[in-house]
Amino acid sequence: MSVAETGCLPYMVRLVLGMPYMVTTNVDVEDGLVNGAIGELKYVEYDEDDAHEEIVKLWIKFDSDTIGAVLRLKSRPLVYSKPGILQPDWTPISRRSANIKLSSSIKCKRIQFPIVSASPLTVHNSLGGTFSEIVYDYDKSQDQQLVYVGLSRVTSLDGLYLTNSANAFMFHHARGSKSPKMLELRSELQRLDNHRLRTLAEQIMDVMQNSGCACTLMTMNVQSLQAHSLDIATDRILTNVDVLALSETWLDNGTFVEIVGFKRIIQSKRVGARAAGIAIYQKDTIPTIAIPHTIDKLSASYDEQLGLADDVGDICAAEIIVMDIRTLLISVYISPDSTTKQRKYFLTRNLMMYTRTDMPIVVTGDFNIDVSKPENTDFVDFMKRGLKFDLASDPTQATTLGGTCLDLTFTRNIRATCKRYCAYFSYHRPMLSVIEI
Repeated sequence: MSVAETGCLPYMVRLVLGMPYMVTTNVDVEDGLVNGAIGELKYVEYDEDDAHEEIVKLWIKFDSDTIGAVLRLKSRPLVYSKPGILQPDWTPISRRSANIKLSSSIKCKRIQFPIVSASPLTVHNSLGGTFSEIVYDYDKSQDQQLVYVGLSRVTSLDGLYLTNSANAFMFHHARGSKSPKMLELRSELQRLDNHRLRTLAEQIMDVMQNSGCACTLMTMNVQSLQAHSLDIATDRILTNVDVLALSETWLDNGTFVEIVGFKRIIQSKRVGARAAGIAIYQKDTIPTIAIPHTIDKLSASYDEQLGLADDVGDICAAEIIVMDIRTLLISVYISPDSTTKQRKYFLTRNLMMYTRTDMPIVVTGDFNIDVSKPENTDFVDFMKRGLKFDLASDPTQATTLGGTCLDLTFTRNIRATCKRYCAYFSYHRPMLSVIEI
């Protein structure tokens, strides 16, 4: 029976460390573990409790870091339990099963690792692979596209070897084909190059790469950090910012969640509120570590409404370094069922005392008031006149899938340029702020 008839599981797999192998079935499409993914076999893991030493996992290093990234994160405890044996950039592959119908009355099950040797490959199967050395079976009758795909699998000319059955050594594709098909293809490629559509991620990455010494901050309503910490840790934009200001973490004060690549600085959540909570995380490669800051609250003795304001939202702060200047970052979440008056009392209680300082301050988070509506512009005026904070984010740009602008960034004595990003796992859009003195 062919491999296609057995659920893409081969009858036998010969294992040789250091050799390339190709995944034969879609293990996890979202994680890039799909049919055709190629990597190098690094380690064969046996069941230590089995007298027959049955193989339980194959550890493969794929050419692209995006292949198996989520699975590698989930497997880190196992990797750390075997230091010197397993490596964090190796991806574990386990056995899979497939039901096989032999006849109308006979069925069986095959349990096998979903890989085959990738040493001999057709050009079509090599698509997407990258190799330091290849031997290509070249023939002048091959299509230009086929030759291009085959030769472009190798990383350098030093690793390219051509062979053929006729032992002929003339290369016939050097000048390119002038067939109508190829001319049409070149024309289409030129058209696409002239009308290239840059993705939002590319635009955001360009902004971050050109930020220089400025601090990059991502404000984000995560709608449960416990559920989405892996989503953050595998997003190439979110993992490259300096600081994360998260709201709706849904984490009680005694519950901590690790985000790979980041250090938790501070978090807070009201007792008894479920869909609430805020936190500040800093990238762990930044040499100057942020420190938690205790909010200097306005005394409730000034107004009895101030004493009730703490039930309206969550707030926490950290002192970060922006271009060698110590800056106060304040993360805010205000409950959606609060009135505008209650929001103002909450912010007055927590921010009024800072009107007396010249320290640069950034206040960011989910304020749950749609400032794109004309009737809510007085809230922005209140922040400016009453608390001396300028709105840095664009009130005309929606920060939710519903078209409302709820996630805001305010500044004082510091500049912030804000740009929206996207996240598939939250109703809110993350907002990048490039902060500079």
